[in-house]
Amino acid sequence: MIKHNLKKLFYLLFLALGIISCRQQDGLLETQNDERTFNLFNKNNSYQYKVSQSNSSIGKLYALDFQQAYYSYDLKNGTNYTGINVKGPIADSYINFRVHSQIIEDKNGDIYMYFPVIKNRKVTDIYFSTINKKNTLLGLYKLKNADQEYNNIFSAFEKVVNRPNEKMFSKSGGVTEIDEVVITGPSNPSDDMGIIGPGQCEMYGQCNNGGGSGGSSGGGGGGGGGNSTPTISLTPPLPPDTPINDINDFLKCLDTSKPANLTVYAAKMFSSSPSGHAFISITQGSNTMTYGFYPKNSGLEQIIGPGQMGNDSGHPYSTAWNIGNITPAQLQEIIKTSSAFANTNYDLRFNNCVDFAIIVLNNVGINMTPISVDTPTSFSNSIQYGATSTNGIAPQTKRNCK
Repeated sequence: MIKHNLKKLFYLLFLALGIISCRQQDGLLETQNDERTFNLFNKNNSYQYKVSQSNSSIGKLYALDFQQAYYSYDLKNGTNYTGINVKGPIADSYINFRVHSQIIEDKNGDIYMYFPVIKNRKVTDIYFSTINKKNTLLGLYKLKNADQEYNNIFSAFEKVVNRPNEKMFSKSGGVTEIDEVVITGPSNPSDDMGIIGPGQCEMYGQCNNGGGSGGSSGGGGGGGGGNSTPTISLTPPLPPDTPINDINDFLKCLDTSKPANLTVYAAKMFSSSPSGHAFISITQGSNTMTYGFYPKNSGLEQIIGPGQMGNDSGHPYSTAWNIGNITPAQLQEIIKTSSAFANTNYDLRFNNCVDFAIIVLNNVGINMTPISVDTPTSFSNSIQYGATSTNGIAPQTKRNCK
């Protein structure tokens, strides 16, 4: 009788363990099915996009997404792989996402791209980043300087970087197209030195809300959204409500021998306006100048045409990043950049309000790199983890001088 009861007890125990094991497996499957995807990178639609756009255009969108991810990572984690957390003159070199290889797909369907580190207009190192086929794991790696394969890739980047192109490095001359670097190998560079990851979207702060497949290539504005075919859907902004006819006169209240405070703003597309906006404010004592870059004229010249600064006093914003105090030398650089932009052409894709804000950040030693299409939405996403304020109104312009 006792033996019979023991058998029943063991049978019930094994049955209970089996049920627990099945439930654990079910839970694991549910967790795997609920694995969240990046809101960047849209590999599934890239082949549809090739029908209407060149491969290099796809490459620029992917490069922008890789840049977006690592900007967010740096701002969230206090690291500095991109140079975005530098406050002061840039002494070191950082990954330059504006110069990139073509999209390369390995035998597993994973995507990777190469990017150089550039210092003093010279390539000093090569990195590459991978996003897996499921769009759930992102990693950054340093290419080993060990064989002829490395030398070939290094040389390919050198040829593009060393080509005479002053505007590529200019802080006040706008943004120009840079040739894509075509890499012929390796077929799978997975054995190189891991720098970040592979990690999930949570560590970058770049997850789809529902964890669904498909993201918005271009950092949430530069390349469409949802599960539709990615497109460069930019809305031309109108000329400024309050144009600044002479930017140097507008900024003359600033004492260039003294420090000041700088804040950059981004109003996402379809927030304050369909086009969105990026702009800055400089405060020094009782003086505050809030302004940004616009097209000067309406019609077709809203896309490419003369540029003009506009007074953005009281402009709504989605994200504000107070950089803090800047030196007199940095203030002088911002004034030079403002004057240069006010006298250059506005180009919706390559020389817009975001490019102005990015180059101002470069003036104060914060290394952000314009890539082809920059939008207020992608810019807002880039600075969100450094944000000191969200969804507010920019300060009124106050000029207390004659």
